[in-house]
Amino acid sequence: MNRSPGRASVALAAFLLFVGAPVLPATITVTGVNGQSGADGWSGDPPQPGQDGTAAGPAVATAAVAGDATNTATATAGHGGSGGRGGDALPADPDTSPPLDGAAGGHGARGGDALATARSTVASGEASATATARAGSGANGGSGGYGWPPPDDWIDREGIHGNGGRGGDATAAAEATAPGAVTVPAVAWGGQGGGADFEGLVPGDGGNAVLGVVHGESTGGGEVRVDGRAYGGSGYLLGHPGQEYASQYGNGASVTVVDAVSGRTSGALHLQQEAHGGDGRVAGDATSRLSEAGSFGSLGIWNIAKGGWGYHAGSATAAATGVNHTGTAHVQVDAQGG
Repeated sequence: MNRSPGRASVALAAFLLFVGAPVLPATITVTGVNGQSGADGWSGDPPQPGQDGTAAGPAVATAAVAGDATNTATATAGHGGSGGRGGDALPADPDTSPPLDGAAGGHGARGGDALATARSTVASGEASATATARAGSGANGGSGGYGWPPPDDWIDREGIHGNGGRGGDATAAAEATAPGAVTVPAVAWGGQGGGADFEGLVPGDGGNAVLGVVHGESTGGGEVRVDGRAYGGSGYLLGHPGQEYASQYGNGASVTVVDAVSGRTSGALHLQQEAHGGDGRVAGDATSRLSEAGSFGSLGIWNIAKGGWGYHAGSATAAATGVNHTGTAHVQVDAQGG
């Protein structure tokens, strides 16, 4: 009499353990640390230069928990630290001092790099893997200190401005496999370049954007949608490129994506691939080439390339081919210069 309840309790406990541990989606979010701003220089005779900003921290996010149907990785890198302002020229004896130059500003630091990777593989049901990588922005350089004497030599003998930091690089990759429907989006954003004040600056260029493998596969004939996009970072911009200070703009990053996106299924397959050049003085070019062939219920390909806008606009090249041995195929290409 006393043994039966014990066996029943053990069996019930085992059943609860089995059904009470559902597979949960894995969401991994990593944010890089921002760089520190450089200290301002002391004013005096001679004045001290501003200190450089410190580099930003990278962000690496990987979501690939075995058996999880939904894995999402988001990596957001830190922004670079700004350069410190140069000290002003303040002579010990203003009445007898010759003209003095202000001190140089510190350089802005580079933005952090971002890497996001997501993978999902399940034996039943649907699956998705999402990867988003956003690189950090480069920082502004510090302004040069004022010269001596005021007011005329404040600007004429102003210290050299610090350079702007380059934007960080971003890489995104994602893969998913399941018997049912599969969804795989991945996007990479290059970081924006940093700048500084007025004339004489060397602005930061935009960071690169790269797509790794972006692949979806349904082993049971489910619908598969795969979308990969790469956005090159913009260079530092004072205003609309083409204005009188265009020589001080940073350059946009060019982007090239070739067959990063792919998929497999006996059902419907939808592929979208995009390359976007960054804006800037010399804007980034965009090149996207995509081809797919196989036996699908239907095949749809959308391939897009957009050059960045700027004083020298970016070009765009897009090409795609699709071959479906067992169903319809639709291929759409869009190329737009900056």
